[in-house]
Amino acid sequence: MVAWRGLALRVWADYALGNGFDSQREIIEKAVENEVRLTRQLEQMLERNGIVWVNALEPLRGAIEGSGIYPLNADGHPSSGGYRVIAKAVAGKLAEQ
Repeated sequence: MVAWRGLALRVWADYALGNGFDSQREIIEKAVENEVRLTRQLEQMLERNGIVWVNALEPLRGAIEGSGIYPLNADGHPSSGGYRVIAKAVAGKLAEQ
């Protein structure tokens, strides 16, 4: 099973644009477009090869506000809270299998 969380930018893009980052709108929207394209390609490749996968993007996006699921640094990796959100998404997918 593959767990895909996407890039941190895609997780918090909508939140950022609504909270003071409007001056970066063009850059953020282009990055999101690129990731959407990448995610589609990944999804097609995984499904073509019969690989089960879970996209944790929406659970992470749902948990973004006030949650601290990403540290306030340039690391780009989730915090322990973010990994808990991903683990719940994986557990849900495993329960479906």
